[in-house]
Amino acid sequence: MSQAFLTPYRLFLTPLSPIHLGSGEDYEPTNYVISDGVLYAFDPAQAALNPQQRSELQEATQSGKIDRIQQYFDKHAQTFADSAYKAVAVSTALENEYKERIGKVANRETGGKNVYNRLDIERTIANPITHQPYIPGSAFKGCLRTALLERMARAHPPQPKPTSRDAGRFEGNYLGSFASDGLRLLKTADFMPAGNVATQIQYATNHKKKRVVKDGKTVEAKGVTGRRETIQHGQYRVFAATCTIQHVLLQHHPHIKQPQKSLPENRVQPESLQQLAIDANRYHIKRFEQECSQLEERNLIAPDWLRHTRNLLAQLTPQLQKGSMMLVRLGKHGGAESKTINGLAQIKIMQGKGQKPVFEPKTKTVWLAAQSAAETHGLLPFGWALIEIDPPSDNNALQQWCQHNSSHLAAIRGIHAALAERRQQADAAAAELQAQAQAAEQERIAQEQREAAEAARRQAELAAMNPAERLVAEWLERLAAFDYDPRNQQAHTGFYQSLLAALNQAAETFSAAEQKTIAEKLSFNTMKKHQSGLFSSSREKEIKAVLRRLRGE
Repeated sequence: MSQAFLTPYRLFLTPLSPIHLGSGEDYEPTNYVISDGVLYAFDPAQAALNPQQRSELQEATQSGKIDRIQQYFDKHAQTFADSAYKAVAVSTALENEYKERIGKVANRETGGKNVYNRLDIERTIANPITHQPYIPGSAFKGCLRTALLERMARAHPPQPKPTSRDAGRFEGNYLGSFASDGLRLLKTADFMPAGNVATQIQYATNHKKKRVVKDGKTVEAKGVTGRRETIQHGQYRVFAATCTIQHVLLQHHPHIKQPQKSLPENRVQPESLQQLAIDANRYHIKRFEQECSQLEERNLIAPDWLRHTRNLLAQLTPQLQKGSMMLVRLGKHGGAESKTINGLAQIKIMQGKGQKPVFEPKTKTVWLAAQSAAETHGLLPFGWALIEIDPPSDNNALQQWCQHNSSHLAAIRGIHAALAERRQQADAAAAELQAQAQAAEQERIAQEQREAAEAARRQAELAAMNPAERLVAEWLERLAAFDYDPRNQQAHTGFYQSLLAALNQAAETFSAAEQKTIAEKLSFNTMKKHQSGLFSSSREKEIKAVLRRLRGE
């Protein structure tokens, strides 16, 4: 019976320890604030600022001083937190560091270096629309590739003293070009979140694997402590993905004349994902135990986490052995040993200043996730996760492990709930403002329509009048509407001259009866009642003179 061309799989991922997959982007103090153990990430352009806040922001920005800009965002933290698109838990130590440094300049304690205000935090990769973390399929595929190469290396041991180039040569010899690479037949999607993924800002601290003592003092590792957003462990099946393996046998491609040049050889074609999972488990389980034993010996690793995780892996041994589940290591700070081939590893080890680096099969230090930069106990390794392949039902052992190792998630989920509530309130307020704006706009349109209708009615009314009545009506309206300002002589002089010219023209063009009508209805007392300040003594004489002329006196 021929083999199907495509074999699909459904995958579920549960983090066993904090995972950080770099995105190349940082949280910076100008797009986040920290308050009450929460980092609020926001887009400054989306914040609703009042005029005073906008003025302060402009002044801070124009100053060009990073401390003033940071002080501004810290001062208005509540405003920007209200517009946050994401909330991330932070440790107490990191919040204290933020409060100590934000908006301050370097001092003697920092050696005067321009690093005091650098509070950047490396973000884990996330969907730019939902801001939810995900696991790239390429990261998962990289784990499988390394495990596959190590299986091949066991079948064809390298030379006794490999060079740093031998690993690359080995990969090229056994996997070849893109056309002959069997793993190109594995198509995997990204692991997307099944719900809200809990993340936390933690420290990445560097420690020596073996204790080194010099002059009676323990020598510490020299790696610079970093701040990382990490996907937290204990979240049961928080990511899911699909993948497919293609089986490119000749029967599927009878038209290919030279399949040996266009298709991967049978020996490098993955038969199934379960086969690759067995390779991954053989590769990673050994490394997990080796690293954890070293950390346990140094009293660095969290003992309860280690005990629970060892018990979990022991319970899952049947599934791990048959390849229905795999242990993988993902992301940054997973250690070079988890990304290299045993027997071929040539890891670059930096030496002291002015000294050339050396190449070793193993690293001398390890990076661990910590709540404080000064912590040396109760730490966790980075990057460990379990991936289940087409699970028929829930995994009780894994669920229990998550329950025992998820106490830290309650506060984080509370943060997510609070942010969701804050967003609902903000959305409700925005909806109310929008409704008010729409109502105001509708009222403005209605008012314009009423005014237009009144203007049309008035125009029709004026059109029905004889010329004398129309002149009187128009000037009564203009007198009532004119805003007299004694300081604006040009305006009131021009208005007066227009009035005088209209009356003089009426005396020239209208009949005697019409002129009398105009003089009666536009009497001086009537005009003065509307605009008492318009008429000085000289203007009063001019107006009265033309009115007498209209009356025929």
